[in-house]
Amino acid sequence: MPPYGEPDWVTPASDTQASATQVSGTSAAPAATSVTATKDEGNSRRNARIFLVILSLINMCLAAAMGTLGVLTCINTTITLDELTDLFLGIYMTIFAAILFVYELCWWQPFPAINRSYRKNFGFMYGLNSKGFYLIFIAFLTIGLAGDNNSGVKGLDWISGLGWLAGGIIHVGAAMSWPETVEVYRPPTAGLASDNEDPQNVV
Repeated sequence: MPPYGEPDWVTPASDTQASATQVSGTSAAPAATSVTATKDEGNSRRNARIFLVILSLINMCLAAAMGTLGVLTCINTTITLDELTDLFLGIYMTIFAAILFVYELCWWQPFPAINRSYRKNFGFMYGLNSKGFYLIFIAFLTIGLAGDNNSGVKGLDWISGLGWLAGGIIHVGAAMSWPETVEVYRPPTAGLASDNEDPQNVV
């Protein structure tokens, strides 16, 4: 209570009031920081999902490019001893491209029978890091064919090889530097879930 004749604002607040103000101020700051951190984490996870969708579409385009390169190489290669290696490389590229394309297709649309077979035989496709290393390995296979392009389409060998190499590096780099991509990435589970579980597709 201020002395008679003096307004309230002249008298400084009591220790109790100051302590209450200080406590309320300090408790509000961490709460605001926590809300901001939660919002940032939610935005990062949402961006990671969008990134994975775009990455899947890019993988399908890369698979189509390499598959085309492999098929055209097989068609335009004559059955001679000198070009026999190119023929086998074309066959291998077609198979490897089909493996990637079908996996990405299962990521968008469930195919239980195919997914069970893929999980058993191509389990490395179900992780970002391992799939990235697969892309890098096959990229060098394609680049090795770049010097002798029998596809009939100029530059398709370099586009496919460098595209797969860049895609593999992006997979591995994102998994190592952006943890949310690993957290939100869900490989296809159709045909693998138990009877009591409802398999949810990624997209």
